[in-house]
Amino acid sequence: MKEEIPKAAWKKFLDDVTEFRAGWLVTLELLDPDYGDQHEADHLPLFTIEYDDEDDTVIVELLKAGDPKEIGLRHLVEHPSSIEADPPAPTEVNSIRIQGPGNVTIVELQPVPELPAE
Repeated sequence: MKEEIPKAAWKKFLDDVTEFRAGWLVTLELLDPDYGDQHEADHLPLFTIEYDDEDDTVIVELLKAGDPKEIGLRHLVEHPSSIEADPPAPTEVNSIRIQGPGNVTIVELQPVPELPAE
């Protein structure tokens, strides 16, 4: 169930998501009424998702496909007004919705598929 995360908890919540979900595969979409919906990433590994309270910005960094050392995408949401998570626990979260000024960023997280046993 999707639940709004209180602003005072954004930094810790997103830091915890990074701790428990780093390496998980991310699909990132931007929903913008002026420019239409934009699919920005499909199954790229999560490097970090964090809230910079000094700049009032959520930062999502995804690794380049096949390169665990290089950032492939850096997505910023400046001056977000709300963050919702489903479910609202960093150890279980599968989806994060970030409301920005005039648009919404959707971050979907999936575990890396296991290789079949030989």
